Amino acid sequence: MRFHFSVEYRTNWGEEVKLVGSTPELGNNQIQKAIPLKTNDGTVWQAEVDINIPPHTIINYSYIISKKNELVREEWNGITRSIVIPSNANQTYFIEDSWHNIQKNRFNYSTAFTDIWFARDNKKQEKLIEADKSIILKAYSPTLRPNEVLAICGNQEILGNWNPSQALVMSDITFPEWQQAIDLSKLTQALEYKFVILEKETKQLIAWENAPNRTLNTSSQPQYTHKVISDRFTYFDRSRWKGTGTAIPVFALRTKRSWGIGEFLDLKQMVDWAKQTNQDLIQILPINDTTYTFSWLDSYPYRCISVFALNPIYLNLDELGIADTEYSEVYLQDRKKINQQKLLDFPYVQIKKHTYIHAVFKLKGQQTFESEAYQSFYNENKEWLVSYASYLYLRKKYATSKTHKWEEYKAYKPELVEALNQPDSPAYPFLQFIYFTQYHLYAQLKEVHDYAKSKGIVIKGDLPIGIGLNSVDAWVHPNLFHLESQAGAPPDDFAVQGQNWGFPTYNWEAMAKDDYSWWKRRLEYMSNFFDAYRIDHILGFFRIWSIPRSELLGTLGQFYPALPLSIQEIEKAGLKFNKDLFTKPYIHKSLLHKLFLTNRRKIVNQFFESTSHGLFNFKTEYNSQLKVHNFFKSNDSKDFNKKIESILLNLLTNVLFLEDKTQKGYYHPRIQAQKVAAYQLFKPEEKKAFDDLYEEFFYHRHDLFWQKEAYKKLPELIKATNMLVCGEDLGMIPNSVPWVMKDLSILSLEIQRMPKKYGLKIGYPSEYPYKSVSSFSTHDMSTIRGWWEESKENREVFTHEILKKDGVILKDINSHIAEEILSRELNSNSMLAIECIQDWLALSPEWYDILTPEEEQINIPANSKHEWKYRMPCYIEELIENEELNNKIKTLISNSKRNTENQNDESTNESNPIE
Repeated sequence: MRFHFSVEYRTNWGEEVKLVGSTPELGNNQIQKAIPLKTNDGTVWQAEVDINIPPHTIINYSYIISKKNELVREEWNGITRSIVIPSNANQTYFIEDSWHNIQKNRFNYSTAFTDIWFARDNKKQEKLIEADKSIILKAYSPTLRPNEVLAICGNQEILGNWNPSQALVMSDITFPEWQQAIDLSKLTQALEYKFVILEKETKQLIAWENAPNRTLNTSSQPQYTHKVISDRFTYFDRSRWKGTGTAIPVFALRTKRSWGIGEFLDLKQMVDWAKQTNQDLIQILPINDTTYTFSWLDSYPYRCISVFALNPIYLNLDELGIADTEYSEVYLQDRKKINQQKLLDFPYVQIKKHTYIHAVFKLKGQQTFESEAYQSFYNENKEWLVSYASYLYLRKKYATSKTHKWEEYKAYKPELVEALNQPDSPAYPFLQFIYFTQYHLYAQLKEVHDYAKSKGIVIKGDLPIGIGLNSVDAWVHPNLFHLESQAGAPPDDFAVQGQNWGFPTYNWEAMAKDDYSWWKRRLEYMSNFFDAYRIDHILGFFRIWSIPRSELLGTLGQFYPALPLSIQEIEKAGLKFNKDLFTKPYIHKSLLHKLFLTNRRKIVNQFFESTSHGLFNFKTEYNSQLKVHNFFKSNDSKDFNKKIESILLNLLTNVLFLEDKTQKGYYHPRIQAQKVAAYQLFKPEEKKAFDDLYEEFFYHRHDLFWQKEAYKKLPELIKATNMLVCGEDLGMIPNSVPWVMKDLSILSLEIQRMPKKYGLKIGYPSEYPYKSVSSFSTHDMSTIRGWWEESKENREVFTHEILKKDGVILKDINSHIAEEILSRELNSNSMLAIECIQDWLALSPEWYDILTPEEEQINIPANSKHEWKYRMPCYIEELIENEELNNKIKTLISNSKRNTENQNDESTNESNPIE
């Protein structure tokens, strides 16, 4: 078969357009084998290719831009180009294409929509008509529901003569692309047509395209048998789809078959409950391996030791054959006991499961290794799998996760790791155990994904912003991170002293050099299990809050990257620069008298040295927060209590400016510097000068700079897969963030009780942007019950200002109040309303007495040692059987017009391409 490809693209000097596709003639999807196209005018590029391919198969292809055989640009991969080969393979095709840019509504092309929510029935797909000569029209229309079809209605009998019930129905075989062949022999005049949406079975009209009539001159048909007109986008005025979901960490799941903690396979029953209550999505927290200490520290899901490896604690052992091991009886006895505990005992489960997995491995390991499924998994994931297993082996061998103590292995060397992976290596049995564990974790989570997909439920994962300092990724790729810095967040409502997560910050310059391949591989692996994901702390892709390793509190952080202030700029603003006064903790003897009411002399003599004019400096051995903290961990601190440590740590933050960590002689105003003692020394005009400088620096100076930073990274990440992308954009939000997220179709996060509009105490969900996720609570805050009961102001504002109700306000929440709160959530303008499981359960007082509101809260961000121990107060089996609660949820969803055929929200034009 002969194909003539033609695409319009205006290249820059030295660039050329190439074609790559799924057949040997098109390079087998290998970019280095792409076929060059030719041009006469620098705009229209063409190539003729003979392709030998069987009938009834599909060719996929795309265009790329190269310069001197180096890749410059690729098309957006959210839309797959395809050609369906007819039964008569002796054909010629002339194909007219346009370059694919990323779409404004790229979320509609995500697998969440195309493969799940709007998925077509493969057994009932419309067929592509075959004719001796034809015009093949193609159009992109991703938002048609499964009960709808796209059709061509026009001025020909074959197109229904403008009668939509007789329109030519298009094939959805390559959905979200629609295509259909129009037999040239049946055309009596030039084509004039529109696209229409019809009900699939009855062919009743649902919508006419909201656009002028389309025209096509068919009078000249050259030597090609078929002319393919590609890249048409449809425009319909119709309501936007909205969905509903539940957020629940895997560890919080509770079923009668799980073992003291939620497991991957428990998600299947959660899917059943979501389907039963007419929901569309389940959102989970990170599930990567966090095993460092076999203690409560490992319960923190955001400090992973590998961005690929899954956490063994989530493995279901019944499926692996625990009943055939010597632990069969004790395993069942312990399960009954530990499953009844109301909260999670993470360390106990972690240690026990490690033992049980070893027992199953001894029994089933060889059987697993001989399977084709395992061998395929190993070959596809060997790159990260071997380094991860080797890391665990070396950590055990040297009894530390600090890789600099691993002698010859302290620097990652592929040849040494590969030597560990040889059958005659002492490490080999250990490595095989790790491979066995990761394979079965993969298989079980993949099983969940496939099951959820079959039920029309999307599983949404979580992409943590950080990695552990002593992790596989930091060991293997140290150049990709700034290991001397640690990521965190500035002070906010969650943590008044800021947050220090301890993660190394990213070396974005190094990551850009290999086209962000580490991120892309990470996301590609996630796409095995998820069709949507949440970018944790998306602000980190604009800028990160970077704290030196020598400090502990977030108040001593600075933005990176940033545009720090020169001394000239500071002085031009009206402040005479005094390095000692501005950058060293200001400690006057009067302040020490105020802070240390007892034992003052001993404290001062231990930690401070006098300078002049009643001022003091910290001694060198205590001039950083880490030094102070280490002292208080030692035996030498027995004469001083923890309160003194806290005071000293805060005194070290008593500075006005921080020197930039990358540019000596340049400075950042310290966050919330107006609270420090040195600020009080300023004259009124100096305070104003500082405040103006502070306002400009934190809220205006970086807007365009950070926007450019985000555009370097985020487009590269989101095009790595076709998952639906959501962002957690809470906190100190630069002005550029909403614009970039909207432009890239990344859904924002809207929290009713944390409105982004200044001056509001409660947000208005009806005003949220459509490209958003609406939630009342997150894992980092109190639940509905906790929020209501923790503050009288919360209760009064919601009752009087939002509900416009008078009368007595109950201190204790009840199911009716919870229903009113959730009703506002579900009636938001957001595409997705995702509520925490605790808030759904607030609709039923049946479980109020099992957990207190405080026990319902999953995380307390201000406490870095918080134990993540929340579990559902009931089994999912009981939840499925609770008709009263489930009917209440279904009614709330139905009344909100979410995921129904008669949604009445504002209309939108579909498939509007970015020019």
